[in-house]
Amino acid sequence: MQYNYDDTEEVEGAVDATQQAQDTKELALKKIVEISRKEKELKMEKLSYLCALSNPEDKEKTLSLTTKAVKTIMTSEITIENRSEEPFKDFTEEDKEFFDKKKYSTVYGLHNSVVSDIEVSESIDTLKDEGMKYDGRKQRHKKKPGEYVENMASFKVLFDVVKKQKEQALQIAQLELAVQSNQDKNDYRLDRIEEELIHQRKINALLTLGVAPKKIEAYKLSLSNPDMSMTDIAHKLGKDRVTIYRWLKDITAIEDNASM
Repeated sequence: MQYNYDDTEEVEGAVDATQQAQDTKELALKKIVEISRKEKELKMEKLSYLCALSNPEDKEKTLSLTTKAVKTIMTSEITIENRSEEPFKDFTEEDKEFFDKKKYSTVYGLHNSVVSDIEVSESIDTLKDEGMKYDGRKQRHKKKPGEYVENMASFKVLFDVVKKQKEQALQIAQLELAVQSNQDKNDYRLDRIEEELIHQRKINALLTLGVAPKKIEAYKLSLSNPDMSMTDIAHKLGKDRVTIYRWLKDITAIEDNASM
């Protein structure tokens, strides 16, 4: 069978043309989606600017109140229970009423305006250094004041929960250490008491056996002060070192005989 190369090239050319047409179509669809998205953004931005032009004071007040709420979030303990109210605790009734009307409005440049406040910016940096999971890029896309404040509160809720858990873990560790230390001290005291009782029984036995009180005094010093040298015991009792050595040797011999 003879292979026709012309037919093969024709088929390959048709496949390439089909693939190229498909790629062009997909690219065109992507461009259309991108253009539509940009058109929507531009439309919303235009609307925001028109609103600002119609009442620039409203926009300034909205930005100011949003910044105020964020400041409160950064400096307060935010919980799941108080996250809806705590950010606005310093608002007057008039402020609350105004913010409620504007919280769903689109405000372009909201994030940049809020973080341009030095107090807010420094608070965010401090909390980030302490471990707050803060996504500035995500927050930058929030253009509605209510949503922006709510999202900032969510960051702070998570941070405060983790911080409290760490503090509780530290407190538990400190308590466990204190308990163990007290237990060690109690064990040490019990050991000392038991040791002293044993020493006292030995001394009573030596007295019963008629050992001289001076020898027993030297023996007591050696028991209660293991690190005390023969010289120190001798000095304390007013005797020479050789005498103390002999006394203790005599008592050791008595103990050895008793244990046999």
